[in-house]
Amino acid sequence: MALTQKTFADLINFSRSSVATRFNAFGQLESVAANEPRFDYDPITKQLRGLLIEEQRTNMLRYSSGLDSGAWIKGSGVSISTDGTLGPDGVPMQLVTLSGTDSHQICQVLPSTLVVGRTYTLSAYVMPKGAPFSLQLAYYDSSNSLDSRGVTPEAGKLQRIKFTFTPTAAAASPQIRLIGFSGGSDGAQVYLGGLQLEVGAFETSLIPTATAQATRAADIATVNGLSPWFNPLESTLYVEVMPCEPDSSSRGFASLYVMGTSINRLGLFRQSGVVGNFLWYNNPGTPDRGGNTKAIPRQVNKGALAFSSSGARSFSVNGGAVVSANAVGGPSFADINTLGLMRAYGTTNEIANGHLRALRYWPRLLSDAELQALTA
Repeated sequence: MALTQKTFADLINFSRSSVATRFNAFGQLESVAANEPRFDYDPITKQLRGLLIEEQRTNMLRYSSGLDSGAWIKGSGVSISTDGTLGPDGVPMQLVTLSGTDSHQICQVLPSTLVVGRTYTLSAYVMPKGAPFSLQLAYYDSSNSLDSRGVTPEAGKLQRIKFTFTPTAAAASPQIRLIGFSGGSDGAQVYLGGLQLEVGAFETSLIPTATAQATRAADIATVNGLSPWFNPLESTLYVEVMPCEPDSSSRGFASLYVMGTSINRLGLFRQSGVVGNFLWYNNPGTPDRGGNTKAIPRQVNKGALAFSSSGARSFSVNGGAVVSANAVGGPSFADINTLGLMRAYGTTNEIANGHLRALRYWPRLLSDAELQALTA
């Protein structure tokens, strides 16, 4: 049978109801239109990282790259200018210059208090001009510091710094002091842009803002209509991913399921409550989880699962020993009609934020030796 070349749109149903950002092959940050997939590149090496999939997030800060705006309150020892040095988006970054011994702080008052017990992440793109010095990222209630983190960025290198925190008390006048210059000397300078505050234990791609907060919608990628290639009697599924976050939420990497349900699914997942665990899951029936291999954040991870309608399951991650089991119960494979990419089931359920690098399928059971070699 002759092979037919297919485009991404021929194979993958993709949607995202908003614009989003990615790094292109030149290492520049650019906006991508709604409903367009983001093939994201490493801004330093210019190497392709894969298809970027992320959950919905909101940047709670206004004027994310506009420190000269009145939304940012500058201390008396801070001045803002530009000298043509480009930021990650190809637009001149703002240069923050410290003077004297006066207040070396920039802050933004938030429109509402942050939720006690909820985790937030503050991030920014920075590059010291000249000798590096310590920057302090902080969450304040008026003049009282509630939480902070000191960072010393490398000189001459554009980098993204972050601060993850969980408020333990309500703030009457909540502020983000994105740059509290700790020990900054007279004349010290730093390029700054791409400021972001979002709910979550890790930072996601930049969501540019101006006069108001902005939201990036979730990326939805599925393969619908598995006929005629899906074999309901026996199959092998392989996925290569680079997850971005270190949190312990349940996430799906590749999942076969019945659209519209949460119980009829089988695939490669990360276990809830265990940071980075890479496993396979069988539902309904007895939830079967394979091994304790970690899915290492920001590194390439490979997993393969061979399964059959008889209940046989074999699983390997990153060349590790094969874990085998015979499932009790399990999905009715004949009813499965969807392959979800970087999600557990449905559309926005348990999205695995990060990069999908490869996805392969075989309509047969691969042997243990093949699974181990494939993921090595």
